[in-house]
Amino acid sequence: MTDLPNTLTQYHLAVKNKHLDPKVAFKLQRDSFQKLAKSHHCVVDFYDTKPLSNKPYSGAALAHKDIFEQYQRSPGVGLRRGIQNKRSVQAVSLQRLQHEGFADLGALSLAPNACSSVAQAIPTATDKNQICVNPLNPKWVVGGSSSGSAVAVASGAVYGSLGTDTAGSVRIPAFTCGIFGLKPTHGLIRKQGVVALCPSLDITGILTRSARDIDVILEVITTRNRLVEAQSKPESYRVKAWVPKTNTVDRINALDENLAQILHKFHKELGHTIKEGELDWEACATQLQSVMMSDEVGQTHIKSIRSEQASPAVRELGLLGLMQPIEWYAYAQSSRSDYLKRFVQSHFQDHDILITPAYDYSIPDVEEITVGSNRFQAHKRLALHRYTSFVNYLGLPALVMPIAKDASGKPVSIQLIGKPFNERILIMYAAHIEKLIFGNDGILPTYFLSGNTSHE
Repeated sequence: MTDLPNTLTQYHLAVKNKHLDPKVAFKLQRDSFQKLAKSHHCVVDFYDTKPLSNKPYSGAALAHKDIFEQYQRSPGVGLRRGIQNKRSVQAVSLQRLQHEGFADLGALSLAPNACSSVAQAIPTATDKNQICVNPLNPKWVVGGSSSGSAVAVASGAVYGSLGTDTAGSVRIPAFTCGIFGLKPTHGLIRKQGVVALCPSLDITGILTRSARDIDVILEVITTRNRLVEAQSKPESYRVKAWVPKTNTVDRINALDENLAQILHKFHKELGHTIKEGELDWEACATQLQSVMMSDEVGQTHIKSIRSEQASPAVRELGLLGLMQPIEWYAYAQSSRSDYLKRFVQSHFQDHDILITPAYDYSIPDVEEITVGSNRFQAHKRLALHRYTSFVNYLGLPALVMPIAKDASGKPVSIQLIGKPFNERILIMYAAHIEKLIFGNDGILPTYFLSGNTSHE
């Protein structure tokens, strides 16, 4: 996509001013997308797309995690290629994007049943057993489960993609690939046509290379009148940053010292209120999210678990849920609104945005979080969900974005959390940070490639 604008907002302007022919742009994107299948193993199926003309985003390329229903095609959900199904109806989110002229180029790979924090071997359009490759560096891990959705965006083959987020499945691959990932407020986006993993926690998420591009896609796929409008001056927002202490006894809850220095410097420069230590209600919400997820995974996939046809991750998590006392799930479900109320009172009484790290360490190599590897480090794999899963339980909106490179040249990302339906406030503030750090042209994933210091 070297001859195309970097962001959707730039694309829209170029088409509007007739500096770009949507038909030419579409062909360039389609060719790039097809090449991507071979080099990064993230495309499950290609679509013979014919974008609508005379629409606001005619020809702008998107793709989606292979968990969304398409017209007469059922998704493979990471277990197989999609299959023809005359009863299958296109997911609502995909219908809305198509109506605005977006070109849906194909289905993207994911962890089997969307149940893993890392990319796993999955069937693709070019091979039956491949693992997604991180465009920034093939040695670095790609987060899951929306792994293909992040790779397609970070590689530059599409402007944006849809994924699903149950415990961090959009935000984790966003920070491992150095891009933007939004988990919206629970209930904001309609679920029709999206295969369920954990119905009470699942939500459609958005991945892009620029904050404002998230707003473009969100505007199309959501019910607009539910979103809280943002102030025109994002620098006026009251922001609290949580930076956990370093070198704690529990390695799983320790923040890497180098990352802590980067985050402290960043927050002080922007004038954020900094809080250290524990985050009120975070640990409780994390535990209750785990209870809900394991129970609902067990109930949703009980037939495949009993017949021993379930993927390993679904089987392990589902069996745990089926064995835990029924009272645990009842408590987690009934207490959800109360915990949300307490969390909002604790963190948003005097602030508009809460910022956490996205991850405690430098982005791991694939071998460091691969079970059975000689380099496996359990604490690095367990920490992938530390800052994401409690947000799913509370149902709050959260946006992950890159802000810097660490000493090894890997992305350092933060997570912005807001009150329910305050997505626009998070996006506006993320765009403010993006402009301060990366300039007017938006963020380029190549900034995070080793040796690239053009913005430093």
